[in-house]
Amino acid sequence: MSVSLSVLAQQHAPVEGKADATKSENQVPSSKAIWKKDYQEIKLKMDHFIERVKDAGNDHPDLAREVKTLNQMLSEFKLKIDQFDSATNDERENYSNTMNQYYKRMREAAQKIQDSLDKIKR
Repeated sequence: MSVSLSVLAQQHAPVEGKADATKSENQVPSSKAIWKKDYQEIKLKMDHFIERVKDAGNDHPDLAREVKTLNQMLSEFKLKIDQFDSATNDERENYSNTMNQYYKRMREAAQKIQDSLDKIKR
């Protein structure tokens, strides 16, 4: 049984698409990918906050307002992420600062809500 070397070489030759896929896996994530990750992080917290406020919202209207405000901020953040692809180059330059500020404010608001929830007994 004889195996041709050219057949073996073809079977073990690198696929051009594979090399490109490996390169993209090692690249730094895009700003949009980072923003999506940030969105998901806050969204998970938001889902938890909404559940907790359903139980305690009537007794703590200020907390309910804070959760509602954070939810609006999160919606605006998601809208900005969705609009990024259609933004002009000039607008994209401003996106990074704007999105970082949004994320910072959302994190601060989420922490404030979490601190308030921690004080409320279940």
